[in-house]
Amino acid sequence: MPPISPRSVDQAFQQRRQALLRSLHEPHPDSTATAAVGIQAWAESLPAGDDDLLDPDAGVTVRWRTVQGWQETEL
Repeated sequence: MPPISPRSVDQAFQQRRQALLRSLHEPHPDSTATAAVGIQAWAESLPAGDDDLLDPDAGVTVRWRTVQGWQETEL
């Protein structure tokens, strides 16, 4: 795999930034409804019994690095 040029990284960063700004100006209808209700009310409206689907202690801490991608990190 050839090395990633700094220009490619800059272009990718700009494209992600533009996509983020577009999503802030034109959010998905589902996210607008959730925001209007509020996260706390939304969380309380979820069905009971799914509290144990994920084990937060079983995961690893990761960090995004532009060139390397997701990297495991220490807390």
